[in-house]
Amino acid sequence: MKNREEAAEKEWNAKVENYTSEIVPSGRYGSKNPLITKESFTIQDNYIEIGKFIGGQVEIDKKERDRKVDIYLDHASKHIYNIDLIIPDSYIVKGLDKPNQSIENSTGDFITTAIIEGNKLKLTSIKTYQKNYFKASEWPQILTWLDTAFEFNQAKVLRQKV
Repeated sequence: MKNREEAAEKEWNAKVENYTSEIVPSGRYGSKNPLITKESFTIQDNYIEIGKFIGGQVEIDKKERDRKVDIYLDHASKHIYNIDLIIPDSYIVKGLDKPNQSIENSTGDFITTAIIEGNKLKLTSIKTYQKNYFKASEWPQILTWLDTAFEFNQAKVLRQKV
C-alpha cells in the first residue's frame, strides 16, 4: 500500500494524508466480474485537479493524428470511476462546467458528470472502447473521445471559502 500512496503523492504533486486502498472484488473470475478498487485520501489544496482522479490520459500529438494502420487492442474495455469529494463546511466549489461532457460514437465514448449533493461533489467518468479491433478509417471517431478524455484530465475546480 505504501507504493500506491507514493504514486498518489506523485500524481497529485501534494502531500497525501489518511491514505487507504482496498480491492473490493478482484475481477479474476470471468469477464462479467470487474476489478474494483477503492481509494481514499486527503489533500490540502484549493484548486482540485479533478481530472487526475481517473489517472493519466493519452495525448495524441499532431504527427499521430493521421493513421494508416489498423488498431489492435487486447480487448474491449470499460473504465468507470465514481468519485466522491467531501466539501468542507463553509466552502463552495466553482468550475463544474468542464466535468459535464458526453462524447459517444460507434467506436467508444467518454462521459463525465459532476453534481453537488449535500457536502459532496459526486463525479462519474466512463470511458469505453467498444471493441478490440478498429480499422484505420475509424481513428478520427476514436480521437473525438480520446481528446475529450485528455482535456478532462487537465480540468480543475476551485474550492473556495464563503
